[in-house]
Amino acid sequence: TLCQKRLQRVPLQYLTREQSFCGYSFLVTPDVLIPRPETEELCERCIEILQQSGWETPRVLDLCCGSGCIGTVVALRVPSAQVTCTDYAESVIRIARTNAEKLGAQVSFAKGDLFEAVQDSLFDLIVSNPPYIPTADCRTLQEEVRHEPMTALDGGYDGLDFYRRIAAGAGNHLRADGVLMLEIGADKAEPVREILMAQRFSSVHVYQDLQGLDRYVEARV
Repeated sequence: TLCQKRLQRVPLQYLTREQSFCGYSFLVTPDVLIPRPETEELCERCIEILQQSGWETPRVLDLCCGSGCIGTVVALRVPSAQVTCTDYAESVIRIARTNAEKLGAQVSFAKGDLFEAVQDSLFDLIVSNPPYIPTADCRTLQEEVRHEPMTALDGGYDGLDFYRRIAAGAGNHLRADGVLMLEIGADKAEPVREILMAQRFSSVHVYQDLQGLDRYVEARV
């Protein structure tokens, strides 16, 4: 039965119900995006920031958490961090909570649309791997990818909808020396930089992944 589903291009990770991320095994279902190696690099950069920051009990927000892979690994690697994971759907939160509990990570969860889930809370680090594929491009994705939740892929007509919304709200939820870390599409570095600079972010740096592609943006108010 599993072989027949794979022949129908259902992703292997949904058949086995697991995906490795930063050395940990995560439960994945069709409710959540399958974690990618590029996001491991984003997670490692967040851990590096926290370890070098000098913050005693840093507060971390993982927006659009999906399987909870980023927030869970940060909580495991930086035990002093107070991590909150948010997503819009109860089914997604349920998967993320299962992963955190299975791995023994101390993580809080909140359901809501981006910052609505955390109200007036402030954080030292906000990290997100939001949907960033333009709507028209979603129809041309590899067939396996089209089995993944479109809500985790579709970033609007130009792929920038979530960056606009995150940039508009992040400044109100970051402490004075806080950091915003975002994963981006390889062709989105300059547009995302402009979006952030148009808000209150004065320091915006773009980092490349191991393929040499623009993949991460680090911004400070």
